[in-house]
Amino acid sequence: MLVIGIPMILVENVIGRRKGVNALDAFGGPMNGKPIAKIWKLVGWMGLLGAFGIMAYYMALGGWVISYIVNIIGGNLNISSPIDGVVTKGFFAEHIETALGKLRFIRCFLSP
Repeated sequence: MLVIGIPMILVENVIGRRKGVNALDAFGGPMNGKPIAKIWKLVGWMGLLGAFGIMAYYMALGGWVISYIVNIIGGNLNISSPIDGVVTKGFFAEHIETALGKLRFIRCFLSP
């Protein structure tokens, strides 16, 4: 992350601000009248796909957290006694298998 991630964010910000366009167009078009190599367009796409992947990961994780909170408050998951791995695994598998449950909690996570 320190070697690739932070420098790439800084480069994307500098190029985007200088050109005044989005990441894909910033890496694809000419800079100061000089052409940019086509490989940099791929770098722009990688940044976009990476951001999409990170957002998808956090949507799923946030949905799980909200699901656990709602079910603890609702009494479906009792945390007053020590929870063993079997109970947690069963609860998690039950809620992951239903697509409607996943989408409902992901929507709660994304809504402002």
